[in-house]
Parts: sequence; structure tokens; C-alpha cells
Amino acid sequence: MNQSSSREQLFTQAVQEHSGAMLHYLYSLCNDWHIAEDLSQNLWSTVHKHFDTDKIDQKNLLYHKAKQVFIDYYRKIKCRVDIDFTEEPTEPPVIMMPTRQEAESYDDELEAYQRFWLIFHPDEYDEDSKRVFWLHERYGYTMEEVSEITGIPKSSAHDKLKRIKLACRKRLEQNTN
Repeated sequence: MNQSSSREQLFTQAVQEHSGAMLHYLYSLCNDWHIAEDLSQNLWSTVHKHFDTDKIDQKNLLYHKAKQVFIDYYRKIKCRVDIDFTEEPTEPPVIMMPTRQEAESYDDELEAYQRFWLIFHPDEYDEDSKRVFWLHERYGYTMEEVSEITGIPKSSAHDKLKRIKLACRKRLEQNTN
């Protein structure tokens, strides 16, 4: 038996053994069977794609991943922008990113990075948040790509981005008044 078929067997066995418990756990978090079923599908898709073979049937890891799937879902619905049908949209202050030019060297890129964050003086932001912002806004990386690059979970990176954007907007408003 080859390794991929044994992996598939382990995955199938884990689904058979734990899918009911995971579905009920997700239902206990969201109190909606349809949402719980969707989240369960997301959970098993993630397990299939990302779990190592020896971790597929570990119930504690499944519960942990189920909770992460629920948290990602909850953050997504809480962060959705409400649709506004006003004729004149109000726009938040524009955060001016340095013009997008390929840095000729690491030193040039570092200088652009440091110059940009001087705009928000005297505020201090943690380096992880600044890096998430920089990668997402300057280079256009998706939150999933930012997560892979930084090693920060996607939902946490999204939270950091949301908080630092809000803080930057507040600083810009204070500086313009």
C-alpha cells in the first residue's frame, strides 16, 4: 500500500469517527445547523489539505482546528462592510503609500519602509502589524499569503491589519486637524 492511499484511508477513518462530534461542536459555537455543516466542510477540507498524516485522527487537534474555522467565519461576518446607498460616499483619509517602485536593494526598501512609518509619528506600532500592513498594502498580498510569509495565523493577521489601519486613519485625521 502506498503512502497516499494510507493517508486517504486515515482521513476517511477520521471523518467517520469524528465528523459527528465536530459537527455538534461547531453547532454549539454557532447555533445554526446550516452554518455548522458549512463550517464542518471547511474543517475537513483544511484537515485534508494541511494536516500531517500522524495528526489527522488526533481529536484535540480537530477540536482546535474546528474552533479556528469558526473564529475565521465569525470574524469574516463581523468585518463585512455594510452597503451604503448614499449618493455622496464619505471616504476615509487616504493612507499614502510610497510610490510603488521596485527597490534596487534591500536598503532602499528598508528606507522606504522607515520613511513611510515616520508619517505616523509619534504613534508606535508593533513590528508584526507594520509588516502585515506593508505586505498587504504595498505588495498586494492576500491575507493568506501574508499569513504564510509572516507565520501569523490568517485571522490574527487580518485583525492586526484592521487595527493598524484604524490607528493610522486616526493619526492622519489628528495630523490634518
